[in-house]
Amino acid sequence: MACEFTIDTINKLIFAKYSGTIDRLYLQDCIEQLFSNPNFNPEFDGISDFRSAKLEMNYEELSQFRHWLNEQENHSIGRCAC
Repeated sequence: MACEFTIDTINKLIFAKYSGTIDRLYLQDCIEQLFSNPNFNPEFDGISDFRSAKLEMNYEELSQFRHWLNEQENHSIGRCAC
C-alpha cells in the first residue's frame, strides 16, 4: 500500500496517487498525512489516481469515511477528480 502526494502551490493543485490495497483506515491515514503537510491548503483542487489501487470498502465503510472526513477541521473545500 502506498499513497504519494504532490502539492503544486503555484497552480493550487494537489496530486494524489494510491497503489496496493486501500481500506478505510489506511485511506484516513493517508488523508491525515496530507493535512499535516505544511503546503496543504484546503482551498486547493485535487486529482486522485487510483489506477494502481484496489479499494476495499463497502457502502458502510465509505459512509464512515465520508463522515470522518467532514468532521476534520481542515477538510478540503476544493474540487476533486478521481
